[in-house]
Amino acid sequence: MAVEFTTEELSQVFDDVDTDGDGKLNRQEVANLLRKVNIEPTRLDLNLIFSEIDADKSGLITRAEFFKYMASAAPTRTTLDELMRQFRAFDHDGDGIIDLSELEDILHETSNLDDKAAIKAMFESTDTNNDGRITFQEFVNMMKE
Repeated sequence: MAVEFTTEELSQVFDDVDTDGDGKLNRQEVANLLRKVNIEPTRLDLNLIFSEIDADKSGLITRAEFFKYMASAAPTRTTLDELMRQFRAFDHDGDGIIDLSELEDILHETSNLDDKAAIKAMFESTDTNNDGRITFQEFVNMMKE
């Protein structure tokens, strides 16, 4: 069941998190909010939050961006836990990266895709730093596209 918030409630939450009162949420303010609910955020957690909410990529979340995100339908939001579960499904050996053979295996299992050239092209477009490995951050970036 989705929880609906009034504009006044959202405004109050935003103001409570915006501890410096500048009308924007920075990474430290968001991290402090997460700590209040017993979540110790990692840099990756914050990167994901900001990639989803900070539409203008300014590094700050404006009141308008916060309201727009909170008004979006919950099923369209992907949580960090969901992405991590998906990443782990691809990372068969559990080493924290996805290599080409793991991508080939999972695509064959889930979609019967056996076109090695297509899989390699997909892998290379996801491996943005060209180190032959897909990190969780690269995976998140690929899933956003």
